[in-house]
Amino acid sequence: IEQINIKSQLELIEQRNQLDIKINEYKQLQNEFEQYKLNFNTNSNDMTDLNQQLIKQRNEYEEFKKKLDKTNREMNTVKERFNRQANELEDKLKLLKDKDSINHQLEDDLTNSRKELELTKQRLRQIEEDQHAQLSQTESTTNYLERRIHELDKTIHQLTVEKQQIMLKYDRELTDLRETYENQVSLCKKEMQNEVDRLNEHYQQLSNDEQIRARTNLELKQQELRQEFEIEKANLLAQWKNEVNLTKTEKNETNQQLNQLKENYTKQIDELKKQLENIKNEYSNIQKQFNDIQSLNSEYKKQIEKLHLDSEQQSKTKEQFQIECDQLKKQYHDLEINSTNELKDKIEKLTSELNEKWSKKFKSDYEKIRKDLTQQKDEERLKAIEEIQRQKQNDLKLAQNQINELEQQLQQIQTQLLSQQHKSKEESLMALQNASEDKRRTINEFQMRIQDLTTEIQRLEGKNQEELLKQKLQLEKEHINQINELKARHMEDIRGQQLAYNTHLEKIRSDHERTLTLEIEKLNVHHQSNIGMSVTIPRHSDASTSSSRKTQSPRPSKLEPLVVTNGEIPHDLTLNPNKPLLPKRFVK
Repeated sequence: IEQINIKSQLELIEQRNQLDIKINEYKQLQNEFEQYKLNFNTNSNDMTDLNQQLIKQRNEYEEFKKKLDKTNREMNTVKERFNRQANELEDKLKLLKDKDSINHQLEDDLTNSRKELELTKQRLRQIEEDQHAQLSQTESTTNYLERRIHELDKTIHQLTVEKQQIMLKYDRELTDLRETYENQVSLCKKEMQNEVDRLNEHYQQLSNDEQIRARTNLELKQQELRQEFEIEKANLLAQWKNEVNLTKTEKNETNQQLNQLKENYTKQIDELKKQLENIKNEYSNIQKQFNDIQSLNSEYKKQIEKLHLDSEQQSKTKEQFQIECDQLKKQYHDLEINSTNELKDKIEKLTSELNEKWSKKFKSDYEKIRKDLTQQKDEERLKAIEEIQRQKQNDLKLAQNQINELEQQLQQIQTQLLSQQHKSKEESLMALQNASEDKRRTINEFQMRIQDLTTEIQRLEGKNQEELLKQKLQLEKEHINQINELKARHMEDIRGQQLAYNTHLEKIRSDHERTLTLEIEKLNVHHQSNIGMSVTIPRHSDASTSSSRKTQSPRPSKLEPLVVTNGEIPHDLTLNPNKPLLPKRFVK
């Protein structure tokens, strides 16, 4: 029973130790799992940071787009300015050429005048010779010749003075023009150089900013990878130091593993650098495509501006046509009013004239009738009154006929005006319909072109987004693969460490069991020798037996339980001397 109790206690102790070992291993695995969780969270945060960086790069790309548009506009304005200045310089060069030609003509005139002067001098010489020959002639001829010579000298002097003045004037103008031309050329060169320097500085600043950002991103990623490497290195070293006191060989192996990890991380950093270079190349290609798209957009914008100009011209023609229609309407209204007023005036004049005539005639006839009535009888008076009434009715009929004719003329004029108005309305409607049809056609063409442009732009944006998504997915896949590789390597390292640890524990256990077996054999031999001695000694000697038992009893106290924790033997438990020493497997 005591042996069974000892066995059960030993087995319980071993199971407890194994339980403690497994609990420690479970805690270690749980800590490692939490560390992996933290690494995964950090990697997810890195992915979010990368996404934010991509968004920032997109925003920066759009800002660079806007800046490029501004620079292109500025370049166009500068080009226009330089073209204007070049045209002005060409005009000035033409003026200078004209002045040079005028100067050449003046020089030719001067040479001709000099030749004429020489000829005149020769003639004067001849005249002087003739004078010397003709001294015998009269004094009148000599005086005449002297006067003539004096006049010629005056003319020559005047011509020379005028020539000098003209030469000085043209020299001054030439010097002024040359100075202005040189100043303008120098100013143009300075402006060109300043613009070129400004654009170069702007481009260098942009390129430097991009390089600095790329370098900072690379350095940050390198620092993050180095920090992760150092953290993992520290964790591994701490785990290894806590688990086992490493020997020199194991330290060398760990150093080799760390060097391998360093090489792997450096390779990963190089791969990331290569990926960044590839991304830069792809960015440059995308920028080239964007420049091509910008050129196409500029061409389409020019076409759209042309269409806008055509539509504006058509709208202007439409407005002019509307103005002409309004003018015609006003003219028609004015004509109608004038014609009605004229007819009214004519009718009023005719009525007034008829009334005046008939009133005068009536008065005159009435006076005559009164005079005649005094002389004639009543019958004659009635006849005269009837005749007068007949004449009056006839005159009234004639006036009514004239009024009817005038009304007919008025109606004819109104019908003509209405027909003209109807024709003008029809013509205006036809013109408006044609203009509206042309406008619809141009608008449809413009919309079709805009749709084509929008589809092309959407297609290019889709391509860019697909490429960015592909790059993002590739980066995520590579990142996940790297994380999985690191996890696999870490698990392999842990498994190797566990195997080494288990082998080390098995070696310690085997050595300890050997030592225990040797001690047990020694104790058995000693016990058997004691038993033999007790057989030879007489039974009444109790003191000797008690003394021998006393001497035997403290020996098993040196033995300790066969429980190993982390490669060391605990000193908590001691063997009971009354219980058996051997476990079940050593008892035969």
